[in-house]
Amino acid sequence: MKIRTSFVSNSSSASFILDKRYITPDQIRQIVEYNDKDYNEGGCSDHWSIDEDKNFIRAFTFMDNGYLLEWIKKNLDIPLKAIIEWEDLD
Repeated sequence: MKIRTSFVSNSSSASFILDKRYITPDQIRQIVEYNDKDYNEGGCSDHWSIDEDKNFIRAFTFMDNGYLLEWIKKNLDIPLKAIIEWEDLD
């Protein structure tokens, strides 16, 4: 019998920031309400952590909870310069 002694995960995480200077109030509302609306095309049961302050919207998930960033790019016509992915911060 084999016993697993380490943590194994098939999940992934995703994170990004949106610069609110380039986003309309209606787009902000749709993003912040993403978990509560039918926007989540993948129908995932886990949610994104989405918060905002005066300048930015931050989105983070530990699981593969649908494709929020792809949904934003496809449906909200937000300029690419508004999107800051964690990989861009290196």
